[in-house]
Amino acid sequence: MGPLAQWIDRSMHIDIDSLNRDISMDYGSIVTDFRFVLSARNDRAPLGSGIVPARLIPANITYMKVGRIILPYSQALASLNNNQEITLTFTGLRSNGAIIANLITNETIHFSFTYTECAFNNNLVELVPTNKYCKFDPPLTYLDNVSVRWNDPRYPVQFDSDRMRPQSLNYASTDGQITFATNHHLNTGDIIIIDGLTTNDDTNNTNILGLINSPRGIKITKLSDTTISTGIDFASIISPDTSSLPIIIFTSKCFRIPLEIGYQDTDELA
Repeated sequence: MGPLAQWIDRSMHIDIDSLNRDISMDYGSIVTDFRFVLSARNDRAPLGSGIVPARLIPANITYMKVGRIILPYSQALASLNNNQEITLTFTGLRSNGAIIANLITNETIHFSFTYTECAFNNNLVELVPTNKYCKFDPPLTYLDNVSVRWNDPRYPVQFDSDRMRPQSLNYASTDGQITFATNHHLNTGDIIIIDGLTTNDDTNNTNILGLINSPRGIKITKLSDTTISTGIDFASIISPDTSSLPIIIFTSKCFRIPLEIGYQDTDELA
């Protein structure tokens, strides 16, 4: 049978969540590239690290398959897309040398989608893959970088930032007002996650900090282009720390890519 008899087709599933994209190279309010790296670690990766937990780093990749995706794609963007088509590029696959780059974007477009507006939020679209599979023959040598870029359909989509550091929190407000230095592009009903607000007396503020820093997030109300309210009574906070300005993640502007990866790695069970 020879060496090829040793290959066993396997598959694994990962969730690529833009909430945890690598933010180390963010230079402005517009985002076009979402950078991630697979890591065989079990603990929760720090937000903004770009680490995608996986049980192993696969080798000899034979296919990738995408599932249902809800994308923060506003009507302003959609109005410029005559074909109602979006494509997905895995930019980290260039180093494998097995893929031919798209001549226009200088990247490889692996998946194409049509889309429909989501009934529950017209700033989101549901992507329907034209072909759920991207097959590799010969197999990709490895897959550790799973960075992505969206195109409509050929040129990169420019998304508003999915997180900001606030300019201030209004501790005199009973509706929990937060102000940013620039336009937050949020709408009433959007969800945010406040990643680690602290006070000068965290012990006596345990309950309210639990509400503010909830990993499930907070539904907000838009007061202006730079100010939102959280519906939480900031005035009841004991000894607030005005220097505590944690990153606030706009989860309504994040997306998840459920990805199935087929591979022929033989080391996992050794």
